[in-house]
Amino acid sequence: TADTTDREGAIEGIKNSSSFFPNVVKVLVDGAYTGEDFANSIKRLIGSEVEVAIRPELHTFEVIPQRGIVEWMVRKM
Repeated sequence: TADTTDREGAIEGIKNSSSFFPNVVKVLVDGAYTGEDFANSIKRLIGSEVEVAIRPELHTFEVIPQRGIVEWMVRKM
């Protein structure tokens, strides 16, 4: 809903489907999901570490290797 932040929505989504993530070691996220509270919530819910894929420079296009991995994995599922 409009009154829920992306972080809150991600936490709720993972909480509701945590049984699908038994072997996830690391969750790769973009800059919208920074923060110790978010990382601690993910650790508590599924036992995974959070890694933020940060762009090297603003206002330029560059493929971020970590995000390419995530997109490839999602397409293969």
